[in-house]
Amino acid sequence: MKKFTILCAVVFASISVFATNGNTVANAKSGKSAAKNKPASSRQIQLPHATAQHSRVDFYTEDFSLGIPAGWSNVDSTNVGVSWKWTTTGAFQPNINGDDSWLSDVGTSAANGYMMYDSDSANASVGGEWAILTSGAIDCSTHPTVRLTMYEYFLKWEDAAAIFPNTGHVYVSSDSINWTLIHAAETGLANNVGTANPSFVSANISAEAGGQSTVYLKFVFTGDWSWYWMFDDVSLGELPAADAAIIDDGFIGEYPEIPINQAEAFKMEGRVLNNGGSDITNVSINFDVFLGDLTNNVFTGTSNAAAIIAAGDTSPVLSGTYVPTDTGLYILRQVVVLAGDANGANDTTFSVVYVNDSVYARDFTDFDASGYLGGFGFTGGMGTLGQIFHVYQVHNLLPLQDFRCPYRRRQY
Repeated sequence: MKKFTILCAVVFASISVFATNGNTVANAKSGKSAAKNKPASSRQIQLPHATAQHSRVDFYTEDFSLGIPAGWSNVDSTNVGVSWKWTTTGAFQPNINGDDSWLSDVGTSAANGYMMYDSDSANASVGGEWAILTSGAIDCSTHPTVRLTMYEYFLKWEDAAAIFPNTGHVYVSSDSINWTLIHAAETGLANNVGTANPSFVSANISAEAGGQSTVYLKFVFTGDWSWYWMFDDVSLGELPAADAAIIDDGFIGEYPEIPINQAEAFKMEGRVLNNGGSDITNVSINFDVFLGDLTNNVFTGTSNAAAIIAAGDTSPVLSGTYVPTDTGLYILRQVVVLAGDANGANDTTFSVVYVNDSVYARDFTDFDASGYLGGFGFTGGMGTLGQIFHVYQVHNLLPLQDFRCPYRRRQY
């Protein structure tokens, strides 16, 4: 029978807390504190991933090599004195907490300039920011399908006020009056956590832009002395008929580290995005497991096929299983399988788990106290924070003493 063990519980009242593997460093100028929240295992191994290449011919591109393009508008709606700007050097104030303060030029044209809203350059609370950068009209009249792509880097700060939460939104319109939200950079990000740098953005905007003679793009930043949002290489192009892409969040179980005597079968899970303009059928995922490095393949399997995925939709979760037999670093590779796929560069992703003698870790799992067990939550500002681990085999367990639970507090 499956048992549960709760480790490292602490009682606290009315402060924001979380466990981390990184070090907390204060930014000397802004007074903001942040953590390197990526788990140690993900910082220590670099694996190739699906690339952002896309199979189509772009009919509109803007790389900002000449600054803010003619015909674009730049509005500081709250009159705080900070607007969208063109830059090649990144943020006004370098970050000393390990986060980038510039848009990476790996795979981008950032070296010749890009757009940035640098909320942190205010260097004090300014009462809220609402900055709007809007393109001129783009002619899509001869293109029945349209996909927008771009590269971005967004570093999130806490939502200081409901009226100015920290967001980076992209909208599209065919009349510059009615706007549709097509991308939110802050989605899924915790406080002091950023997107990948660069992060590739791809959105099917055919419903809003396909066949339209005037199409407008709008980039809206809101925040309150937050960090920054940077983007480059905005393009519009037609969608290919068939393009299946792996969603780059390959999953190999609940734990990035697990003791060998508790190692049940890895439940490998993945999803496929239909990146093309037509429905696709019979898409599956090949799962490969490697031990130690990518030369030592210990398992190969294929998921069941997804019968049909509509354009722009994702498949159900496709899964496979593997039972580890030894300690070591296990690497999961997922590869999309689709006959006639127009783009193989976005078909592959990786994830890792370390099987060892005695350590359990949950670095990749979000903690939601309200969802764990009756009473293991919060009432009236008081509560208990801890973690839950599955115990499949009888064994003596000793909680690690190195439980870091720093709280973050905005300093002014």
